[in-house]
Amino acid sequence: MRPRPALLAVLAILLVPAAAQAQLPSKAPTHRDTPATIPVDLAQQVRTARLAGMKAFTVSGSVQYLPTTWCGTERTTDDVADAAQLSDEPVYKIVYAYAADQPDRFSAWKDQLQADVSLIGEFMSQQAGATKSPRVDMGTSCGPRYADIQTVALPEARSSYVDDFDSITGAVSTALGSTPVKRNIVILADGLTTNTGGFYGLGEHYVGSIAEVAGSSNIHNSGGLYAALFPPLGYTPGSSFWPEGMLHEITHTLGAVNSGAPHATSQGHCTDGADVMCYADGGASALPYSTSSCPAIAGDAGMTQTYDCGRDDYFSTSPAPGSYLATHWNVYDNVFESPCATIGFACGADSTAPPAAVGAPRVTGTAKVTNALTADRGTWSGTPTSFAYQWQRNSGSGFADIGGASAATYTLVPADANAQVRVQVSATNANGSASNTSSASSISSFNPPVNSTPPSISGTAQRLSVLTATSGTWTGATSTSRKWQRLVGGVWTDIPSQTGSTYTLASADVGTSVRVLETATNADGPASAPSGAIGPVAGVTPALVTAPVINGTPQRTATLSASTGTWSADPSAFAYQWQRDSGSGFADIGGATGSSYVLGPADLGASVRVLVTASNVDGPSSPAAADAVGPVQDLEPPLNTTSPALLGTAQEGRLLTATNGDWDNGPTSYARRWQRAIGGVFSDILGATGPTYLLGSSDVGHPIRVVVVATNGAGDSQPAASSPTGEVAAGPVTVIGIEQPQTPTPPADVYRAATVSLKRGKRTVLKLLVTSRVTRSGIVAMVPSKRVKVTRRGTYRLTLCAGRICITKPFRARHGKAKLPTIVANGVIVGPVTLRLIGPGGLATGALPRASGALPRASGAL
Repeated sequence: MRPRPALLAVLAILLVPAAAQAQLPSKAPTHRDTPATIPVDLAQQVRTARLAGMKAFTVSGSVQYLPTTWCGTERTTDDVADAAQLSDEPVYKIVYAYAADQPDRFSAWKDQLQADVSLIGEFMSQQAGATKSPRVDMGTSCGPRYADIQTVALPEARSSYVDDFDSITGAVSTALGSTPVKRNIVILADGLTTNTGGFYGLGEHYVGSIAEVAGSSNIHNSGGLYAALFPPLGYTPGSSFWPEGMLHEITHTLGAVNSGAPHATSQGHCTDGADVMCYADGGASALPYSTSSCPAIAGDAGMTQTYDCGRDDYFSTSPAPGSYLATHWNVYDNVFESPCATIGFACGADSTAPPAAVGAPRVTGTAKVTNALTADRGTWSGTPTSFAYQWQRNSGSGFADIGGASAATYTLVPADANAQVRVQVSATNANGSASNTSSASSISSFNPPVNSTPPSISGTAQRLSVLTATSGTWTGATSTSRKWQRLVGGVWTDIPSQTGSTYTLASADVGTSVRVLETATNADGPASAPSGAIGPVAGVTPALVTAPVINGTPQRTATLSASTGTWSADPSAFAYQWQRDSGSGFADIGGATGSSYVLGPADLGASVRVLVTASNVDGPSSPAAADAVGPVQDLEPPLNTTSPALLGTAQEGRLLTATNGDWDNGPTSYARRWQRAIGGVFSDILGATGPTYLLGSSDVGHPIRVVVVATNGAGDSQPAASSPTGEVAAGPVTVIGIEQPQTPTPPADVYRAATVSLKRGKRTVLKLLVTSRVTRSGIVAMVPSKRVKVTRRGTYRLTLCAGRICITKPFRARHGKAKLPTIVANGVIVGPVTLRLIGPGGLATGALPRASGALPRASGAL
């Protein structure tokens, strides 16, 4: 149950079997006597038979009630646009709700819910002396006679809501949202019950002394109460669905039955037999439940109960002075009960009657010039289908229509000051029209500020000029403000954000006029006065502040560049024209329109300058000339000012890189030649012309240098040589294994063991024993380990080559002695065996002599 202050802890419960019995049971009945469905064609029986025992009445053949089938479009929001009631009238909102995992069966229930609303209105209108019925939220796209039923798809599965009134009403409340209008909610909770044998309903009402208070201060006038009807899961209704059950729960929310009522039970019901609110609910009561005190209306269908048959427990149109309902809460006085005349066919109405005024239109708003008044349409019988409005003014000679004031809202103008204003509403249905007027509103006097001298503007009508506004003279002003305006297409238009005393003319003002509009304010509203216009506003092109300057050397092939100079009036673009003076004055150079220019042969001996033109939104400036440069000189070949240089280590296998050095006269390209010094004379190294050179074995022991020649349009420079390196040092021998194709096995013992002399020039440095033999895999050579004498201490590298395979091993000599390592070289291809020794004294080489018939011995070292 939803928490409410002093809310009834036990909700009213009605139960009816899915297959209702036609005859009343012998025991004291509960509401099981209400059939599950009421065919709509029994409406005439309800009017003529079921209620005959309650009162005598005559029904005209033209009297109609609300339709018993629904028309409109299913909605998940409130249909405000088509609302039949006034916007501030309390209403009952009908809601169809289903769980997230269940189908939307609105189409199966819409006619039944409409029929319930129709039959309840009809039932209430037939009560003795009754002039009211619960006001339901009415109006769909089909017209005002159809209930505005709102569909709510509950966010959770059915299991979250089964027989859980609080969860259902909480989710519906969230879906509906808040509203300033008083509202009670009736929910058809489709299949949200475990009950399979019938229907039941729940409704909220307050209890305690606050619920017993008579009149307008009773808490049940506040709204916000919920009722719910629970059909079984999958139940398919007939032509209508349990209107007495819906009325029972609605009556709970109206505030019945209070515990102080003469026939009340402690469970919020009564004991008066077949009454809508009475049944044996098991609660305590002052009087026992009695079927004879209020018997059911004869018949087997329809609403066979009465509505407070004794008019003494909860509903009476005119309770006797001093009676319970005269001194306690009477639901007839609830604001959710509407006079029948104001809800048309809900209570039954003559279908041939035109509209008739019941309540005058109401006007809201402040009755002061410049404020808006809003009218509602009033209340009518005859269910009007349309309304028209006409505002009227009485300035002393009676009310007369105000031209053009034909909407529900009217903004008061100075002519309404000290007059009266009212609205006339005309209601129309198929049978005719009728009019009714609101009470007159007296409009107070209107004395806005009065201008005697308009504001003025000073300044020049030119873009970027600053205009200054001077205030006008006003009487009765408490404050003033201003807006700058621009004439656009003949209409004065506010310039955005320009409300100060000064304004700087912008590009959008060029060609048009500008003014200032001053507004003075007091309690009666604003009054405005414009200044005279200034314009048309002229544009302003850039003006030179500082002349452009040429940068560069006046020499053939050199590039000259021009600055823009400085300008006023915010230039956004610049144009250039280079000119040449060869003795007859400056003339344009064809095609030379960029910010730079390359001097050519035609410029030799001439002076050159540039013209710069600046442009902005208002157009181009006059050209501004830079000081000329010249006469232009011819180009000389490049002249070296800093020699080339070599970068890198002078060692075999290392890469040297050459710089170009520095040159005058703008070289456009460079040529290089690497040179090697042999016997102190440098000569070109064949093919070495790039910016880098890889030092090889041929360079070992020789200085290297580079010679650079620079070129421009005038030709080649003189060669410029770098400083030479020192003698190139030998690099380490890299062992490279190369897999060669297998060769036929050569004859055995092609080479023999022999002593090889390693010589530096003609001098023998070292003698070593070298052995070799031929195998199926190629040639194998070996130098065995031994101790030797050397002349210099330091690190040596001994290389043994067998064919194309070389093995290098280092050894170190100390005190004139060293121990050679054993070296074995295996060559895939049979070839010469050679030795190479590199040490502190330089390079020494030798080779194994060939034997008779052997392969020729290689000359020199590998």
